Amino acid sequence: MTPSDKDAILDAFAAESAQDRNTLERYIQNYPDLAEELIDVASEIRLSTEMQGKHKGTINDPKLHTAWQNFLQAAPQSQC
Repeated sequence: MTPSDKDAILDAFAAESAQDRNTLERYIQNYPDLAEELIDVASEIRLSTEMQGKHKGTINDPKLHTAWQNFLQAAPQSQC
């Protein structure tokens, strides 16, 4: 299998309408030598999908706010 064949297979997996367990198993059965790479792609897609909705807007965490304020106070003062 050439590198371009490998890339084409991984791209085809990533382009599937769903990268669920059934799709992953089908690709691993058809391309067992790419099992590790297919699992990596599936994991990256899942992580990317999960992270898309997590960083919208502000983070409401009092400990984070306190830590940020402490950081700002510790910054050197500009001298003019």
